[in-house]
This record gives sequence, C-alpha cells and structure tokens, in this order.
Amino acid sequence: MSDIQPGHTVYDRSGLTYEFVEALSNNRALVRPILRVWTYEGGEEDAPAEAVEIVSMGDISRTKPIASIDAEISLAADKLASIRAEIREAEAGLSAAQKSAVERITKLQKFNGLERLEDYLDGAITHFVVQDPYYNKVSVKTFEEFAAHTDDRGRATGEIKLLCLFGSTKDYWRAQQLPSVEWRMNHYYDGSGSWTKCQPACSEEEAVLVAKEWLKSAFDAYLIDTGDKRPWLMEGPIQSAEKLDIEVPQQLLADLKAHKGKAAAANVEKARKALAEAEALASTGGAA
Repeated sequence: MSDIQPGHTVYDRSGLTYEFVEALSNNRALVRPILRVWTYEGGEEDAPAEAVEIVSMGDISRTKPIASIDAEISLAADKLASIRAEIREAEAGLSAAQKSAVERITKLQKFNGLERLEDYLDGAITHFVVQDPYYNKVSVKTFEEFAAHTDDRGRATGEIKLLCLFGSTKDYWRAQQLPSVEWRMNHYYDGSGSWTKCQPACSEEEAVLVAKEWLKSAFDAYLIDTGDKRPWLMEGPIQSAEKLDIEVPQQLLADLKAHKGKAAAANVEKARKALAEAEALASTGGAA
C-alpha cells in the first residue's frame, strides 16, 4: 500500500470514496469520506468531509471494486437510456410541430393576401401599406398611425380598429393566380365606419417593397388595358410613386398631360362661350 499518498482518492470494499490523509501505525490509515454536495449554482460536486475516520490499510485501494464499477455502469446505462428517451420524445415533438407549421403554411399559401396572418396574431406587425379609398394613393404608415383608434379629438382610446379579410374575385393590383383575399381596416373599432384596403408588414422595409409592388402592378394594369384609358384616375398612384422614388411610365405621364390639356382647352372654350353669351345679352339690354 506504499503507493497511496496523502491527498489520493481511495475506495473501500463497498465502493465508498475517501480522501487519504495519512498512514498510521499498525497498518491503519486516517481518511476523510468524500460526499456528493450541491453547489451554489445548482449543480453537484464531490467534496471531502471535515470529519476523519480510521480504517485498515487492507480495506482501502486506489482502484474501485468491481461491484461498485458494475453498479456505476448500470446507473450510467440507465441514465443514458433515459436521456435517449427524452431525445426521442423531443424529436417527435419537433417533428409534429414542423408538420403542423408546414400544414399551416400550405393552407395560407392557397390564398393571396394571407402572408402575414400569423404575424398579426403574434403581434409582429409594425407597419401597414395603405391604399386611399378615394384617390388610390399608396402610403406606408406605422401600426399606431393606422390601426390605433382615436376619438373625435384625435386622442388614442386604447382600442384597435377592426381589421378584416375580404373575399375578392378580382385583384386590382396584380394578375390573378390564386383565390384572393384582401385586408381592410375599418375607421372604427366596432366596424361601423368605412373600409380602407391595406396590407400588414413586419418592418418598414417590407412595407415599402409591398407599396412599390402595388404601384408597379397598377401602372402595368393601366398600360395593358385595351379599353378607354382614364389617366386622371392614376394621379394618386403617380404622386405616391414620386414619394417612394418609383419610375412612372412615360406613356402614362403623356396620357395624363394630354388629358389635362384637353380639359383645359375645353374649360377655356366653355368660358369663352359663356362670355360671348353674356356680351350678347348685355348688348340687347337683357331682352329675350
């Protein structure tokens, strides 16, 4: 037993662990039991006890007894099996969650306009793309600017305006490829006001991209329209495009300029006619 030195870890025949303190006479030794204790961090560690014991040198050894090793192996195997079972359970839960997410995404992809439905439910919406219901202007507004309800004095009431999904058989802004729905915000939280077309977004950058897409689709729709063009209805989108730094088709600008020229000429002609009639009436002294 001369290989055992003070500070060494030793084991008795039952597998208990000790710190070797010193050898005594008559083949005896002074040892401290090593105990499993909790740490302040919530873990466990081995620490020698303050009390010492006297044991026979023949009852301690630097190596664990086979029975103790077998017990530790069995305990480790049980713990490993438990960990593997937990991993399998976690993997099964993850697989089910992934399957559920894929199924939800697949359902949402069946309709244009549902891209941000779950984000709205999760409170992740920060901005809205808004289409003016009267002039077709497109703008980007924050959630608070557009969705927060205010009273007649413009003060926030703490309520959110009513946001709904409307069915649509024709998408004004883009080619119809899937069944379409569109977001609309009511002027009041109870749905008693007018509705405004909008699209929720999770960032200002995303909202700007959507706004540009809407405007580009509106310009494309105007250019491919083979019917009577009405460029005056595009003044709102043109103004919006200028604010968002989007190029407006030259054909549209030319059509709008020509329309305004015709309208101005018609107004001048109408004014001249009215003036001539007034002068004729004055020259006759107002007689019929």
